[in-house]
Amino acid sequence: MVETIGEEESTPVLSRYRLMKFWGERAPQDLRSMLAADGFHMSDRGYFCLANAMGRAMGDLVTGAPQLANEITPAITASVPRSLVRP
Repeated sequence: MVETIGEEESTPVLSRYRLMKFWGERAPQDLRSMLAADGFHMSDRGYFCLANAMGRAMGDLVTGAPQLANEITPAITASVPRSLVRP
């Protein structure tokens, strides 16, 4: 539903789930360190990495000079104009 509204409003949506799934596929040991001891909630490191990814993505969108890092691109939904997302 959030992605649908983002598309309708031409608003970028960053999916935390997709981002964490990508991190887990890329480096499972890194993802484990981003989770709290219960293996479900995010740790301080996880929140730091999420905030860093969101900040870079927002900065790229604001400046109009996209430099989206590979770990961010899979988490941005199609509501972002294709010209802002590098392959």
